[in-house]
Amino acid sequence: MAVRFRYRVEYALLRGSAALLNALPYPLALAFGAGLAALTPLFGSRRVVEARRRIAEVFPEKSQREVRRIARIALRNLAFNLVEALRFPHMTREWIERHVDVGNFDDATVAHIQPGQGALFVVPHMGNWEMAGLVAGQRGLPIFLLVGRQRNPLTDTFMREIRSATGVTVVVRDQLAVRNVLRNLRVGKALAILPDLRMPTTGVPVKFLGRDVEFPGGTALFARHAHVPVFIGHVRRVGWTKHVWEFLPPMWSDPALSKEEDAQRILQTAADHFSEAIRRHPEQYFWFNKRWVLEARKKS
Repeated sequence: MAVRFRYRVEYALLRGSAALLNALPYPLALAFGAGLAALTPLFGSRRVVEARRRIAEVFPEKSQREVRRIARIALRNLAFNLVEALRFPHMTREWIERHVDVGNFDDATVAHIQPGQGALFVVPHMGNWEMAGLVAGQRGLPIFLLVGRQRNPLTDTFMREIRSATGVTVVVRDQLAVRNVLRNLRVGKALAILPDLRMPTTGVPVKFLGRDVEFPGGTALFARHAHVPVFIGHVRRVGWTKHVWEFLPPMWSDPALSKEEDAQRILQTAADHFSEAIRRHPEQYFWFNKRWVLEARKKS
């Protein structure tokens, strides 16, 4: 099947950027990303304007100047995330020890995950959220992600290769996704889920950032059927080069509750934790998401 010329150009630019950013020292690579982020608003980026509107809606008490500051730092952090993602295959355990504070992650995980039993890590699009998979993989806990295919098959393959180099497995979101997720959980792998997305189908009602929204119910479904613990937390960036994890004690599905009650209990806990973290560190959140969860789902 022929690949569009535009896709080939995008792929070439991505491969070239990856080569450059891996050749530079880490702080200089981040500085390069920060420079590109600083230039983006100068071209009137629609996503930047949209992000400012979203921030103002969530934080009506903040001045326009503060809203612009949050959006500016959030965009810079997004650029940092991309830089780091392209460098993932070359990040060693020693690098992680220097730059990532995992708190009680090891103790909590070891205490609640039996040999051969998986887990669910539920985090928002905050900080460098993909760092969770990298760190877990480096510590011997195999992580997998449930993702859709990108339009560009070349960049889709390239990003899968980058994740695979860190020990992360990708499960494609298709008709067999639920079956494949449960199989991976039951053989001891951990699924990383980011539920703060607007879904095309009906989800579980929760209160998030002061609004009534719906989170996808997969987290509770998988926890209930695979009998695995749910670790709810977030990752945030400190300065340019440090990453800090904060996780709640593990939750378990409660068989005494109905499926609906159990799902609402787990996902509301996640929504409360996410909301509190975002209100404390709004510049850490991904305000540029195309599937903005606070927007109403389009009716078919």
